Amino acid sequence: ETLLAEGARIEERMHWSLSLDPGARRTQVTLATDTLAAFGPAGSRVSSYKVSYGMVAAQEWTADRSWQEIHLAVLGLSAIRDLILPMPRVSENPLALLPVVILFSAALLFVLVETAALYSVVRTGRAIGESVSALRGGAERLQQGELAYRLPIRGSDELADLGASFNDMARGLEQGRAHALERERLEGELALARRIQERLLPAEPPLMPGCRLAGMSLPARHVGGDYYDFIRLPGERLLFVLADVSGKGAPAALLMSSVRAALHNLPTGRERPAEIVARLNAFILSSTSESEFVTLFLGLLDGCDGKLTYVNAGHEQPYILRAGGGLEQLQGGGLILGVFAQAAYTDAAAHLAPGDTLFLYTDGLSDAVNPEGEMFEEERVRGVLQGSTGIPAPRLLEAVLAAVTTFADGAEAADDITLVAVEREAEAPVSRSRA
Repeated sequence: ETLLAEGARIEERMHWSLSLDPGARRTQVTLATDTLAAFGPAGSRVSSYKVSYGMVAAQEWTADRSWQEIHLAVLGLSAIRDLILPMPRVSENPLALLPVVILFSAALLFVLVETAALYSVVRTGRAIGESVSALRGGAERLQQGELAYRLPIRGSDELADLGASFNDMARGLEQGRAHALERERLEGELALARRIQERLLPAEPPLMPGCRLAGMSLPARHVGGDYYDFIRLPGERLLFVLADVSGKGAPAALLMSSVRAALHNLPTGRERPAEIVARLNAFILSSTSESEFVTLFLGLLDGCDGKLTYVNAGHEQPYILRAGGGLEQLQGGGLILGVFAQAAYTDAAAHLAPGDTLFLYTDGLSDAVNPEGEMFEEERVRGVLQGSTGIPAPRLLEAVLAAVTTFADGAEAADDITLVAVEREAEAPVSRSRA
């Protein structure tokens, strides 16, 4: 009765009949045919919480006193454990356990993979966070000027490569700052050397009765190796020099200053130009290396009568711009200074008439190049001089400099350019008695 009552409560559509045969000691529970069809073949089962329906095979004792096989739908109470399919008996069929083993292995593998993936994600995220924090801290320290700071590198992955790149950047910044400081120091020293060298050259040409003097020097770098000077001697005489020291830059400037010091200590007013040049050659030989030498033009002008005595020691041959419009090049010369100890030098003579101008230059003028690599050369020098006859000495130098600047058209100077002009005025003043 309890069984029937529970079944009627759960499924009111089912029709139950119960027959008892005490003599046969059996019990029969029958459901309507449409309800039986819903359960399927014998052995099938439909279960829910507390109630279970199942089809079971049975034997029925018939009226003709024989047993007949029938299918019965049985309703019963169930527990949670009844909802789980019964495990197969390994003893009956060992292979029946294989699907369970495979399923359990797959589940275990899934758990292991997910655990490893979660650990990897957490570890990678932590590493990325630490690397980003380290990079941010390193960038702040670099911004504060700590260019010697380096990130600690651990491992060999992409984050380690990023840290190594940061350290390379910091090292480059540190080296760049060191180079910048060194360059500033050198530029400061070169600027000081440039100012010292400018004081070694004449700030203004000396006043010489009957003569007009002009000179300029344009170094290719901060300091140069060209040198020019005017030295007044007793008796209205003028000693002038134009020299070109080998090389450029600071070494050439140091040698130039030595030549200047020696020249100012040599003449007493009685030496001939050849004697002065020979003593300069001995001085340069004793104080420089074999690779250093000097080309030099030394002239002695008597301002009273225009007599010019000179020595050309391997220098470019100067020009005389005649007052009548002619152009004359001074010939003759000797060996460069600082190479041969037994070099002999002799005096040569020329004359500057009133209105004549002596023009001297270093090879930086003729060797100047334009952007196409073409040199200015001596022919262009002659052309500029021929078109500048009769102008004062300062304007002559300006005309030559303007011509070579236009020709160079912004190209970097290959060498120092130094120009000197000695002009004898057209109307010389009344001569004074010599001291």
